[in-house]
Amino acid sequence: MPVLSANKANLTGLSVPDPYVLIGTPPPEINGISSNILGIVGVASWGPLNAPMTVGGPTDAVQKVGSPQNRLHDLASAVQFSNQNGATDFRLVRVSDGTDVAASVIVNDTVPTPQITFTAKYTGIAGNSITATIGNGSKSGTFKITITMGSQVPEVFDNISGTGNAVFTAMADAINNGQSGLRGPSNFVVATAGASTAAPVTGTNDLTGGTDGTTSISSTNLLGSDTSPRTGLYALRSSGVRVAYLADNSDNTTWAAEMAFGDSIGCEMVLVGPSGEYTNITTAVSNRQTAGIDDYNVAVLLGDWLYFNDPATGVPRMTSPQHAYAGLRSALAPQDAVLNKRMGGIIGSQSSEAGYVYSDADISQLVDGGLEVITNPNPGGTYFGARCGVNSSSDAAIRQDNYATLTNYIAYSMDGGIGPYIGLLQSATVQGEAKATLEHFLQNMQDAGQIEAFTVILGSSNNPQSSVALGYMKAAVRVTYLGVIRYFVVDFLGGPTVVQ
Repeated sequence: MPVLSANKANLTGLSVPDPYVLIGTPPPEINGISSNILGIVGVASWGPLNAPMTVGGPTDAVQKVGSPQNRLHDLASAVQFSNQNGATDFRLVRVSDGTDVAASVIVNDTVPTPQITFTAKYTGIAGNSITATIGNGSKSGTFKITITMGSQVPEVFDNISGTGNAVFTAMADAINNGQSGLRGPSNFVVATAGASTAAPVTGTNDLTGGTDGTTSISSTNLLGSDTSPRTGLYALRSSGVRVAYLADNSDNTTWAAEMAFGDSIGCEMVLVGPSGEYTNITTAVSNRQTAGIDDYNVAVLLGDWLYFNDPATGVPRMTSPQHAYAGLRSALAPQDAVLNKRMGGIIGSQSSEAGYVYSDADISQLVDGGLEVITNPNPGGTYFGARCGVNSSSDAAIRQDNYATLTNYIAYSMDGGIGPYIGLLQSATVQGEAKATLEHFLQNMQDAGQIEAFTVILGSSNNPQSSVALGYMKAAVRVTYLGVIRYFVVDFLGGPTVVQ
């Protein structure tokens, strides 16, 4: 009794009388994409340049990009502040101005001829905390190298043997390639053997000279290039980010390019105006319009910068409102609005420190101008939160701040789930299965309270033979979103003469 895969069985060529069992493949199901991945581009004291690094929070960030520094565009600081608002899944891209240097140290003998050079794996001042200690190995006649970096777990390369120059070659090989399966390559340094034939000089060697390359960092460095190898913001292509920003970048000359990038990958870009912009809202609106920003994938924050308590230094720091907004946006479910949600870690803003209170006219101007601002108080109480609840689109039907995340979530989830149908024959059965795939996904969203209603049309009515013959299968999907409450109107009537 043959048991066959249904999609590989040719039933037209059977010649042997026998029962046949065909194992079918259920229609594919659509799993929703991750909507919580936050991409940030900035500077750091450690880590590769122009390559997305996966980071889970502040502690992880210290290991991968170095400790927070009190400066603009700092990645470790951005993770710290956005994490206080719920962000837990980051893709970080480190950039520099090209002057970054890796720390190093040369170990010499008495001639002196270089014995071995230790160079930090990455550029940056974090490399200046690395030490390489050469000592006697656990086995007689061998050597041990211990690499330490700050508070991280030391790396130990033990029982390295050899005579003359061969021992330095063995040391470099152990550090660069690891020692069998017990000890992998170093994550802190690379080693280069010198020409010396003298006995290794034991002792501790401190790496020095590492620099971050941030002296002349610009918006051009942060934006980067979209040609291979991609740099800056464009290194986030294919990283799965759904919210992203150039840390502390208030240069609106890059905004159009950021908007185009967000549209191309289905990612909400969070832009911000310059520090102190709250004093001239009219100019802020004009700057957005001049930059050509009118898009649901872009949130433009007014330049009313915020003060956070910095756990690393214990002192307040002023920083861009991007961190709080993007952190909360990435933490919320895609259908939820940022509007009126409490933001954490904020101890003040430029406007609150100056005693400036936004009037209803100010908020109205910001809403009409497609700008967002973080204020205290909010409709829900005396806390910092997004006051306007809009993206930069001028279309009232799609300007709610949750429109981008929910729309991208649905569209890109469907895009990733219908691929298995490519290459199949378009029969009524396959059309029905494809329709069911889409409906199951949307039904799950409706059951979870993420959408109000939906319809899917996929059949002969919208797939005439003329288009089927050309390879097209079309589905008409209509989804009704749940509306965001922006105005709660209570019709109140009170008095002794009121009749119930």
